[in-house]
Amino acid sequence: MKAKSAEAIPLVPMLEKKSDEFNQEIHQLLKQYDPSDGVDSFSQIIDFVLTNGIRQVELADQFEVNESTISRWRSGKSQPRKMVRRVVVDEIAEMFLNRRSSSKSI
Repeated sequence: MKAKSAEAIPLVPMLEKKSDEFNQEIHQLLKQYDPSDGVDSFSQIIDFVLTNGIRQVELADQFEVNESTISRWRSGKSQPRKMVRRVVVDEIAEMFLNRRSSSKSI
């Protein structure tokens, strides 16, 4: 993994702007995620996040990887190890779960 950019933009503010329908869909994908399933469910999560307004560069910065890595994850051409997939999915879930509590405290 590459060194984290000092100018990485946190994804939480962008995710706060998403609709309830978006939130329901991503929560459903995250809930159904099975690390042993591998490529399909992981790629679906990455694709969903990118399709719904998060830029590839932002996701790459968040996970300290190259944009081309995110592209390969999205397409299913390559995947991180099972443990890393779990970490990525957990961090995406945390972004969505924590965004409501952080927006309430503002």
